[in-house]
Amino acid sequence: MNQLLSSDIDKLASTSEPVERSPDLLRNIQTRHDTFVSQGITPVYVYDGFAPEVKNKTRAKRKELRDKDGKAWTNVNPE
Repeated sequence: MNQLLSSDIDKLASTSEPVERSPDLLRNIQTRHDTFVSQGITPVYVYDGFAPEVKNKTRAKRKELRDKDGKAWTNVNPE
């Protein structure tokens, strides 16, 4: 496994061949992805935003467990 520091990745990203200016955002992302992969870097993509509606049940269950566990911990009297 190729272990690179984030400073190495920043340097590589800034010194790699510039992506052609294009209105095609997906093509630019693909080109950058290919550049990283060709240098032995595995890209990780993080999508930021709201959770889908179908996840509301799961989130509600987790909140209920957290609230229940939190109350259990706050009701413990140290001796």
